[in-house]
Amino acid sequence: MRIRSILTVLLLGSMLAAAGCAAKTTSGAAPTDTATTAPTEAVSPSPSAAPTEAAKETIKIYYANNDGSELVEKTAQIESEPTDAKYLKALKLLTATDDSSLFPLAKGLDFKTAELKDGTLTVDLSIQDEGRLGSGGEELLMNALQKTVFQFPEVTALELLVDGKQTDSLMGHVGLDHPIKKQ
Repeated sequence: MRIRSILTVLLLGSMLAAAGCAAKTTSGAAPTDTATTAPTEAVSPSPSAAPTEAAKETIKIYYANNDGSELVEKTAQIESEPTDAKYLKALKLLTATDDSSLFPLAKGLDFKTAELKDGTLTVDLSIQDEGRLGSGGEELLMNALQKTVFQFPEVTALELLVDGKQTDSLMGHVGLDHPIKKQ
């Protein structure tokens, strides 16, 4: 058991080191780490409406610290929308950061959809090979996902689907309730 723990720590450490070397986001990546950050997608006004500035909402987003031992809270702004688009935008912010002292736990996740119905936010995602984490990383990721979506008062439960299907775990380490209830 001790050897497995040591190997998990070494694997997580090497993943963090590798991610730190390539943590720079491209110009098309979603900005993530300050309260003055604007979303990459803009909503165009309807042709008949006069151009107005969209209302912004400041949200909290979560990353791992450099050694992967705890979550670090950051703020970002997204457009306040009455649609499900704001949840998807919030989740996508978890996939990248410009702050080299932080690790985006959701870096290898592709958030496909996020739909709210009767208080339950159903999120469909896929996991790329580089997105697979050890048990400690998966636990931090689950905490980051829950803290991010449960900050919206209308979200009372989170249903996570992997490629459209319920799974027992995202990455094989942490059990996944269907749905996860807000506490």
